Amino acid sequence: MTKRTLIGKLEVASVLADFVNNELLPKIGLDKDRFWTGFESIINEFTSRNTRLLEDRDELQEKINEWHKQQREKGHDPAAYKKFLTEI
Repeated sequence: MTKRTLIGKLEVASVLADFVNNELLPKIGLDKDRFWTGFESIINEFTSRNTRLLEDRDELQEKINEWHKQQREKGHDPAAYKKFLTEI
């Protein structure tokens, strides 16, 4: 199991936190508190949107998989496939 470090409300893999805090941020001149606060803000802002997009992607992939199963015997028809993709 990966060891984690709590930074704000984020649980960050300790190896990543160490790298960011000790190697990356000093080289680019950013304050670690400001970086992690900003990063947490970005995570909080986009998590729900990203979750919805991943759900949409899963639904599209299910439709694509089903289409291919139904078309298996017919051979590949690029025009029909393009039409299907456009419709979904």
